Amino acid sequence: MRLNNYPPCLKAHETLGTGPHRDPNSLTILHQDNVGGLQVFIDQQWHSILPNSHAFVVNIGDTFMVST
Repeated sequence: MRLNNYPPCLKAHETLGTGPHRDPNSLTILHQDNVGGLQVFIDQQWHSILPNSHAFVVNIGDTFMVST
């Protein structure tokens, strides 16, 4: 298990987020703030996921996909 915390950036306009990637683990559980930026790649297109501070986003990672 790994926990990541991305603190607020004082100069958001100068910040680069994580580039396109796949989650190599089994599950990713994400609690978003109101900044946004999460996208998913479906049908050869990137789709933005609107932040909801009252919910968790659960992604199935590559390890889980291989085992099913």
